[in-house]
Amino acid sequence: MLEGLLEFLLEIIMEPVVTILVGAPIELAEESVKELKRKRLPKWAIVIILTLYVIALFAIVAAVISGAILITKAQNLTERNWGIGLLVVGAALLIGYVTFVCVNHARLKSKAAAAAPSAQPETAEQSDETVEIGQPVNVTVDRPLGSIDPIHGYTHELNYGFAPDYKHNGEYPTAYVLGVEKPIKKFTGILIAVIHRHDGSVVWVTAPKGYDFSNEEIIAQTDYQEKYHVGTLIR
Repeated sequence: MLEGLLEFLLEIIMEPVVTILVGAPIELAEESVKELKRKRLPKWAIVIILTLYVIALFAIVAAVISGAILITKAQNLTERNWGIGLLVVGAALLIGYVTFVCVNHARLKSKAAAAAPSAQPETAEQSDETVEIGQPVNVTVDRPLGSIDPIHGYTHELNYGFAPDYKHNGEYPTAYVLGVEKPIKKFTGILIAVIHRHDGSVVWVTAPKGYDFSNEEIIAQTDYQEKYHVGTLIR
């Protein structure tokens, strides 16, 4: 009977608690890291943000524990009131944390199910291997002409972004836009070349329809950034 009771407690109580307090926050942290990377934040900024999340959680737990200790060991009414206050505040924050985790955990699950290839095959992203030179492509520019790179600090001499419709090794290919002399946010043009960096990443070179650039012109215009990498230009 005792064994059955323990099994019941583990299955009905402990398993959901562990999921909420351990499994779900880990999934949320992984999703948060992906979201922050998509926003192209520097790695140090991502580390600081996640560290603040962890500190906040430990502060909530510390408030609950401190309040309970003060109440049990209070020697006067003032200490007891402080303990009650800490316990109430900590408990409220902990309830808010658990609610936040549960809601966002459910949201991630439904989002993952909705994004499954079987559910929406018509919107599935394609591999960049299906793209050929001369094919029309879309580019989202997140580092426009004249902007300062948030990670490396140099000035972008071209509009630079990523191709949101394709994936290369699970990541969006980055892309240069040649032939556009003003900052832009979106671009639809022609893929005229691909730079294969030796670290395994690829960079697309795009231009408006009807524009043509020689290898030397492409190398010269992208050199402001490509000089920090070793790569091969493919036409």
